[in-house]
Amino acid sequence: MKLGNQGFGLKEMIIYTCLLSLLLLYVAFSINSLYKNRPEPTINTDKPVLEPTQKPVAVNYEYYTNLENEMKNAATNYVAEHSDAITSYNFRITASTLISNGYLHLLKDQFGEETCSGYINGYTNSAGESTLIPYLKCDNYFTTGYEEN
Repeated sequence: MKLGNQGFGLKEMIIYTCLLSLLLLYVAFSINSLYKNRPEPTINTDKPVLEPTQKPVAVNYEYYTNLENEMKNAATNYVAEHSDAITSYNFRITASTLISNGYLHLLKDQFGEETCSGYINGYTNSAGESTLIPYLKCDNYFTTGYEEN
């Protein structure tokens, strides 16, 4: 039955529906083949994997805060006795300098292993007063802002 220019007839609707169905099937099979041919994901081995018997160890933040305070006190004594050697407004004192001059003991982590390193950034204002900020890095802890230089 012809309705004039007001729409599709039944024959046209069936033909277009079949064509659309075939097109959708082709797209579905194409997408499926893309997923079949993709490479297998690889496992990132950069981070150590804990054995099933190992449990993560909680970080003792109080221990490391005390260690940072020891570094700051040692740097304060170092600056007081070596103020003539500090000639710039911004300076850095490494933990190894404090250890070799006898101001600080070896830096050990909370388990007693010598795996820590650190430094103190110092800033001197126009009045000659120094501000000291300690930075510490151990295997399971580091001070925010620690730089690897």
